[in-house]
Amino acid sequence: MITNHQTVGRSLLPNNERERDALLNIRQLEKRLRQVTREVDTPFASRHNEYSDVYSELVGEKNSYEQPFNAEKRRIQQHLQRISQSVRSFSKDVRHLKPDLTMVNKIRNSIEEIEQTIYASKEASRLKYEELIGEERLLSNEVQALNDKIELWSKQRPGQQRSDSVPPSGSARKFDTSNSNLLPEIIEYDRFLLEHGGTTGNWDEYDHGTFLRIRNKYKGEDKFIDDCIGFLPTKTRDQIQEHEKWYRQFLSISNKRRLALKKWREERNQAKETILHEAEQAHNTLKEIDETIHQVQVKEQERIRAEKSALIAAWKQERELKKREIEEEQERIEKKKQHDEAKRYTGKDEQRQLVEQIRREREETERIEQEQEAKQRRLQQEIRQRTATVAIRKFRERDMNNLEDKLIRDKLQKQEEETRQQRLEATKYQVSIDYDPQHLYEPTQAWTSRSKTPREVSKDTSAPPIVPRSFKLLEELEAAQKGHHEGSVSWGLEANDDMSLSRWVCMIIGPSRTPYEGRIYTLKVHCSDRYPEEAPTVRFQTRINLTGVSANGSVDSKYIPALRNWNRDMTIHQVLNEIRASMSAKENAKLSQPSEGALYPSQ
Repeated sequence: MITNHQTVGRSLLPNNERERDALLNIRQLEKRLRQVTREVDTPFASRHNEYSDVYSELVGEKNSYEQPFNAEKRRIQQHLQRISQSVRSFSKDVRHLKPDLTMVNKIRNSIEEIEQTIYASKEASRLKYEELIGEERLLSNEVQALNDKIELWSKQRPGQQRSDSVPPSGSARKFDTSNSNLLPEIIEYDRFLLEHGGTTGNWDEYDHGTFLRIRNKYKGEDKFIDDCIGFLPTKTRDQIQEHEKWYRQFLSISNKRRLALKKWREERNQAKETILHEAEQAHNTLKEIDETIHQVQVKEQERIRAEKSALIAAWKQERELKKREIEEEQERIEKKKQHDEAKRYTGKDEQRQLVEQIRREREETERIEQEQEAKQRRLQQEIRQRTATVAIRKFRERDMNNLEDKLIRDKLQKQEEETRQQRLEATKYQVSIDYDPQHLYEPTQAWTSRSKTPREVSKDTSAPPIVPRSFKLLEELEAAQKGHHEGSVSWGLEANDDMSLSRWVCMIIGPSRTPYEGRIYTLKVHCSDRYPEEAPTVRFQTRINLTGVSANGSVDSKYIPALRNWNRDMTIHQVLNEIRASMSAKENAKLSQPSEGALYPSQ
C-alpha cells in the first residue's frame, strides 16, 4: 500500500523517467521469461524423438502458461500506452496555461492520479512476477527429476532390462530439497517418482500400459492379477502385486499433490484479491480526500467568483451609463447629419425624377420602334404572300391559255384531218393503179421496219396498259392548270408552243420556321423522250444553299427519294413536294442562304 508521502515523492519525478522504469521492468520480465523457456525446452529438444509423449505433455503445459502470459503482457502494454498518451496530452496542455494556484492544485491532483495508476500497474506486475517465479521453481524441480530419470536410463546397457528397484542413492543424483518455496506434497511426489523410477514404476511403457488396461477392466479388484499373469509372461505374481501396491501409493501421492496445488492456487488468488482490494481502498481513500479538497477549493473559487461578479456588475453598470451618453451624443450628431443630407439631396431628387422620365420616354420609344418593326415584318410577309399568289395565278392563267391554245390547235388539226380524209374519199375512185402481180409477194415498208424492231411477247394478259409519254404529260399539265394541289408548289410548260412537252417551269415557296421561309424559288424541269421510264432532270434558277444542290443549281437525284426511286407512276408534283420537304430537314436548318432573288447563271 502506498502512502501520500510516497505518492508526492514519486510525483516529483519526471514523467519520462517513470515511463522508462516501467518499460525497463517489462523488458527484464520478458528476458527472464525467455531464459526460463530456453531452460525448459533445451533438455527435451534433443530427446523428444525417444520420449515424445513426455515432450508433448510438457509442450502443452508450456503453451498453457504462455497464453495467459501473452494476454497479461498485451494488457500491460496497452495500459502503459494509455498512460503515456495521457501524460503527453497533459504536458502539451500545461504549456499554454498560466501558473496560478488553482491550476497548480489541478496539476498536482492529475499527477497523483497518474502515479496511482502506474503504482497499481506495477503492483499487479509484481504479483504476476512472483507467481511466475513460484511456478518456475516448481517446473525446475520436475524437469530435474525427469533429467535424473533419463540419465539413469541412459547409463544402463542396451540389452539390460530395467530394474524394478531404485538404484543406490550413492550412484543417483541426490534430490534437491533446499528450495523451501515448494509445497511438501510436491516435494514428496518428486522424491517418490525419483526413487521408484518415474510414472511407470521402473516398468517399461508396454508392460505398464497392459497392467493399467487390465486393472481398469476389472476396476481395481484383486482378481485382475490372475489375468495379468497371462498377458505379462515376463512378470511374476509377486512383481505384479508389488507393482499394484506401488500404483496405489502413486495414486494417493498424486491426489495429495493435486489437492495441494489447487489449495495453493486458491490461496494465491485470494492473496492477490486481498492486495488489490487494499490498493483499491487506498485509492478510494485518496480519491475521497482529493474530492474533499476539491470541494473546499470549489467553494473558495465560488466565493472569489461571486466577488468578481459583483465588481464586474458594478463596472458593467458604469459602462452602460457611459455608453448611453455616447449614444445620445451620436444620435444628436446623426440627426444633424441627416438634416444636412436632406437639404443636399433635395436637388438630387429632382434630377432623379428627370432621369426617370427620360428613361420612361426612351422605353416608350423603343416599344414603338419594336411595334413598327413587327408591323413592317408583317407587311413584308403579306407582300411576299401576295407576290406568291400573283405568281401562282399568273402561272395558272398561262397554263390555261396554253391548254386552250392546244385544244384549239387540236381542233383545227382534227378539222384539217377530216377535210383531208373527205378529199381523199372523194378522189380515191379517180386514181388509176398499175397492177403488178409480183408486188403482192414483196414485204411492205412498215412490215420491214417492224420486223427489224425486236418485240417481247408478254404472257401476262392482266397487266395494265402502258400510258404513252404525251398522255401522261398532258395529265400532269391538266392537274397543274386545274390546281388540284396545295399552293406551296406549282408547275407548267416553259413555252406554249412546246409540242414535245419537254421543258417545264416550276415554283416552290419555302416552308415556315426554316431559313427558306417566305422565299420563292424557281426551277426548270426537263422531261426526256424516255419519260416516264426515266426520271426528269431538275435545276434551280434561284440561288439556294441546300443539301443535294450543286454549284450550278442542278439537283442530285440520290438526295431526293422520288428521283432516286423513280418509276413511271410518279409525277413532277411528287418531285417538287419532296424537294420542299428536304428544306425542313435537320441538316439544312443552320445553312446560311444567299440574298433573296439571286439567280444562277443561265445555261
